[in-house]
Amino acid sequence: MGLTYKQNTKVKEMFKLIEKLQENRLNDQRCDPNVISKTKNEQFFAMIFHSQSKRMDDQRSELPVKTQTHK
Repeated sequence: MGLTYKQNTKVKEMFKLIEKLQENRLNDQRCDPNVISKTKNEQFFAMIFHSQSKRMDDQRSELPVKTQTHK
């Protein structure tokens, strides 16, 4: 069986939202080449490290807590 018109519309909306979010994410990772050429190596790598570590922290999730059972 195929999707109903309403279901098909919701699926398309979901994919549009995912596309928009991914586009924004990619744009956030881009930088101006003029900024790179004006910074010193240490400053440049510190900037990359800071940006990447923030991005990694944003993608982390907490593990569920395992409850102990008493016998």
